[in-house]
Amino acid sequence: MLLFYNYYAILLIFIRINAYTDCLTDIDWKEQQIMDIAFIQEVSSLMQAVTNLTGLPVSWKRANGFWFDNRIPYHQCLRYNSFCTGVKSKKRTEEKCLHNTGLLIEERSNARKGNFINRCHAGIHELIIPLFKGDLYDGYLSVGPFRMPETRTKFHQLEKEFLDLPVYDQEKCGAAEKLLGVLGKYIIERKELTILRQLTAEVKEPRIAKALEYVKANYMKVLTIEKLAEICCLSPSRFIHLFKEQTGMTFSQCLIQCKIEEAKKQLAGSNMDIYHVGYNSGFKSQSYFGLIFRKCTGMTPTGYRKKCLKEFASGAKNIQI
Repeated sequence: MLLFYNYYAILLIFIRINAYTDCLTDIDWKEQQIMDIAFIQEVSSLMQAVTNLTGLPVSWKRANGFWFDNRIPYHQCLRYNSFCTGVKSKKRTEEKCLHNTGLLIEERSNARKGNFINRCHAGIHELIIPLFKGDLYDGYLSVGPFRMPETRTKFHQLEKEFLDLPVYDQEKCGAAEKLLGVLGKYIIERKELTILRQLTAEVKEPRIAKALEYVKANYMKVLTIEKLAEICCLSPSRFIHLFKEQTGMTFSQCLIQCKIEEAKKQLAGSNMDIYHVGYNSGFKSQSYFGLIFRKCTGMTPTGYRKKCLKEFASGAKNIQI
């Protein structure tokens, strides 16, 4: 009976989602920005509802394996359990964890194009629901971690913590998979709508909107004005004029902004060293990365990370699992 009422409660939330999506058509972009917070909170509440139903944590990861949004509660971003914390206490094994949540899951998601149960290097499992925008991988929702009845861990000093993890339950994972499949589709649709509204509201020229999309998707590549002008079917001089007119910034300023925003997400969402954060954000020189980051944010990359860690540590004290 309890299971039935949990299903019913979640169904009501999904009905509210449909109503929420429908009401967006007549809302301008400034109001949309405010409602983005409501969207994040709505997704978080649905994730928590699935957790209440299954007893398993649900998390939302970006394509690079880091958490999606700083407004998502801490326990819906990280593996918040004693076993995973113990495994990640050493740098070498933490790097394996980051490799698993990032590259390995992305590779497996692209290969399977569907949901699957992933086993990490430490021997724990989680249900992965990949998110795709068309054929483009865009992160994932996960249920877990949990352990299989027959599996053991090679981390013998963490045997007790491993055995404290919930055991795989096919019925509960199946229910979570169906619900999160619907939620995943909603997330993608909602993100695409947000991008479309932003481009429509801020950039009226469709060729420049196309250029912005290209920059956001390819900021790590070597991008030139000539390349973007060619994509937009404009001369370089005309592209420079239109880009500044439509966006209020130069092409190089826009490119740096995209790189800095990505770096901020990686600094807040991982323990990756500063050099690799800069490199993964499109900066090939660590000194140049530090210089530009400080110019744009008013603090060093290390200072920004410490600030984020302090904020998250403060928020984690109020979490009840």
